[in-house]
Amino acid sequence: MYVDTSVMVKLFATEADSTFFADLTDGEAISSSVLTYTELYSALLMKGRTGALTAAERRRAWASFKEAADEGSIDLAPFHSAIFRKANSIMEECSPKVALRSLDALHLATCDRLQDWPLCTMDVRMRQAAALLRFPLSEMPGANRSDR
Repeated sequence: MYVDTSVMVKLFATEADSTFFADLTDGEAISSSVLTYTELYSALLMKGRTGALTAAERRRAWASFKEAADEGSIDLAPFHSAIFRKANSIMEECSPKVALRSLDALHLATCDRLQDWPLCTMDVRMRQAAALLRFPLSEMPGANRSDR
């Protein structure tokens, strides 16, 4: 299962739908882009600035993520030139229907390269692009599981 940063935050910092995503990813091999390393750190800092996390909670969340990445329970795929070329191709293919941001395109390109389905993201644009590209998508919170 490919998990982008929007979901990775929910796995390491408690949010309203964290339990849903913890259950969804339980027992799954998790992959993401090395981009998540910096995006998650930024998101945790923002949560600290807004008071959504205490400094101690932020440090614990980051330490837990680093440990999972260092141990290999989360595989962070590295960047190389083919990923950037694929991201450009994805942005071109999705335009003008989906105004895909560059970092989201890099996540989609990494997911496509790994073929680690389904893609698990809360990001609306990424989900729209993934649907357009026919990438398998994970469930969303509140979705009826019998509808799959």
